[in-house]
Amino acid sequence: MIPTFKANYEVANYQPLLEYLNEGGLYGGYFRKIFLYDTIGNTGHTNTFVKCEFVCQKHNKLADFNLFIAKNGDFTYTTSKGEKESYLGFRQLNAIMLFLGIEELDLSKKTKANIYGKETEATSLDELTNKTLLLGFDTEEFLNKNNQVENKIVLSRIFNSKLQSLDEFKNQKEPVVYKNFKAKHKKLPQEQNEFQVQSISFDPYAQNFNQKPQQTNTLDATLEDDGELPF
Repeated sequence: MIPTFKANYEVANYQPLLEYLNEGGLYGGYFRKIFLYDTIGNTGHTNTFVKCEFVCQKHNKLADFNLFIAKNGDFTYTTSKGEKESYLGFRQLNAIMLFLGIEELDLSKKTKANIYGKETEATSLDELTNKTLLLGFDTEEFLNKNNQVENKIVLSRIFNSKLQSLDEFKNQKEPVVYKNFKAKHKKLPQEQNEFQVQSISFDPYAQNFNQKPQQTNTLDATLEDDGELPF
């Protein structure tokens, strides 16, 4: 005989623990959680991010990553040529919305989310969850708080459930581009001296969005030839 109990949202919304993804490649799955949130930078400006938890179904891993979409409410920045460009994260968010048939986000669902260990005021973007996508990830090296080198994933390409790129989806073409995807790996600068290595640690709240290009290695992340989809 079990004791009496009351239904609980925390129990009902339990998410199984998954190993974090730290390898580049193509992964099929869905967003189990996705939040919009703001942080205040060192100079007082407001950075807006999208925090993504993407379940890689075939590999049973969790891709946990951020998209930087706006600074002080502006989705664009000015290039060295004086031209306006949309932030990469904002372009990626638009691609996700178009693939999932979402024309406009509902920004009314306010909540508190655990963002890298901090309880943060956020907006839950539930309309983007539990719908299949194919994502391509690159990797980058960073120094954690213990000054150890680790890999983090970086969203590189987005395909829909039919494996189409945005151009193929828009123009109703057969999917071909995904077959040529190759994940890239960015290493820490080799010229870093010991003092720099000991003084730098990764802080997701103080990201530098104007980093100089670094040498990358290319990893072959194309799909197997047996026709098996990565879902």
